[in-house]
Amino acid sequence: MLDWYALINTAKEKNIRINHALPHKAPEILRNSPYSTKADVYSFGVVLWELAAREEPFLGLPAFQVIFAVGTKGARPEIPSYTPSNLAKLIQQCWHEDPSCRPNFQEIIDYLENCRFDDELNESVNR
Repeated sequence: MLDWYALINTAKEKNIRINHALPHKAPEILRNSPYSTKADVYSFGVVLWELAAREEPFLGLPAFQVIFAVGTKGARPEIPSYTPSNLAKLIQQCWHEDPSCRPNFQEIIDYLENCRFDDELNESVNR
């Protein structure tokens, strides 16, 4: 079992700042629980969010806060209001707390091939 207090205290003591990979890690990985390829789906959802938001997730937060918030509190970056609704839906599905409820990559490919983003993307680009 992961000792959250030891991990958080170590991170605080060393003033560890967030690295580029940490925000992409699925909650089950942060909790040191068993994981599958659905953890990669979670990470893909973060990449989709970065494309929509045009920023880094949890920027400026210490690593221990990200680990605690994502790993135990279900925190996720806020999806910008201008994100096309089909893309926002996919991001949320990829971020589902229960890995078995996340789509697999073939389902993601099928979803993206069948989505239309044209009108919403044009509005988003012009913001």
